[in-house]
Amino acid sequence: MLRLRENRARKGISQAELASRAGITQGYLSDLENGNQNPSLDVLIRLANVLDCKLDDLVMNEDEDAVGNVKLREIRVEKQLTQKRLADISGVAREVINRIENGKSNPDTMTLIRLAKALDCKLDDLVDMDSAS
Repeated sequence: MLRLRENRARKGISQAELASRAGITQGYLSDLENGNQNPSLDVLIRLANVLDCKLDDLVMNEDEDAVGNVKLREIRVEKQLTQKRLADISGVAREVINRIENGKSNPDTMTLIRLAKALDCKLDDLVDMDSAS
C-alpha cells in the first residue's frame, strides 16, 4: 500500500538518510518499504515532508480507482459505533461515510487516514488492497 521506495528513489536518497531525517530507524524504514509494518500518521507525515511529496503519493496506488475494499462498515460495527458517532469523532461527514460503506464513493487518502485514526486501526486494516482491481 505504501510507495516509499519509489518516492525515495525519485528523491535520490538512501534508506539511511531518509530514516535519519524522518526520525526513524533504518530497519523500521526497511520494514515499511517491504510491507512488514504499518506507519502511524505522524511517521507518514514526517516521511512525506522529507520526501517533499503529498501523503497521497505515499499511500495510494498508481491507479486511483483501485483503492481496494474499504472495510469501514465491518470495523465501525465491530467498534460499536454509529455512522453519526464515527462522523463526530473523525470529522468526516456522515453522508460520506454512508457512501463509502455502500460502495458509492472512493475515499481519498486523508479521509482514510482520519477514519483509521478515529477507529483506532491501521490503514491496512481499513483497506483490503488484495481486492483492488
